[in-house]
Amino acid sequence: GLAGYTNENNPFGDSNLTETFTWKLREEKRREEGRDRETRDKKEQIRERLDEIEKVKERRKQREIERREWEEERARLQRDQDMLMHQDWEKQEEEFHWEQAKKRSEIRIGEGRAKPIDFLYKNLNCKDDDFDFSLGEPHLIFNSLSLEELEELKGDIGMYLCFAKDKDREFWQCLDVVCNSHMDVAEQALRGGHGGSHHHDKVQSDVDKIFLKKNSIQLRQLKEDVQNKIDAGGAIDYEYWEA
Repeated sequence: GLAGYTNENNPFGDSNLTETFTWKLREEKRREEGRDRETRDKKEQIRERLDEIEKVKERRKQREIERREWEEERARLQRDQDMLMHQDWEKQEEEFHWEQAKKRSEIRIGEGRAKPIDFLYKNLNCKDDDFDFSLGEPHLIFNSLSLEELEELKGDIGMYLCFAKDKDREFWQCLDVVCNSHMDVAEQALRGGHGGSHHHDKVQSDVDKIFLKKNSIQLRQLKEDVQNKIDAGGAIDYEYWEA
């Protein structure tokens, strides 16, 4: 014991005299600090877990965004492909109908039941060395047609104009103008109007003489000559030449 003292026999009345002295306050402080450190560690772990969860959520969100973007891009590519296929299909269908229209014209001409549009088509596509005079000049076809026949022919001209190549487009555009002119005269006649009909007949007769026996190439050249005459000005009858 300490100087012969025991826990039971000592002048200090200390029943723990022989035990190792410890600073209880310091130990308590250490334990408290340990608990605080443990609490901080747990909080840090929780925070790290929450951060990791947020990162996982963010990665998942980003993957979802990328997935949607990919699906949208794939859908756009599919639409573009479908549109190209549709356009190609439409072009093929138009070419098919165009070829069928030309074949029907050839068949009707061959069977002797040609429509006005067939003569116009044949006139355009004949060559100088095999020009068939029995076809007649293009503009003369309109003279004997009724208003109903002119309306049908205008629709046919519109179809050919739609499919025409650049080199033939002017031909059909000119015929469309001529058809409109004849339709105006026919409608006026049906309404009982005769104003200007004598002048129109005279001009038409002169035009028929000028165009007589001319094929499509010669008609184009004549059109250029007339246009040059109008553009040059001078003492000319504009109403006559523009008619």
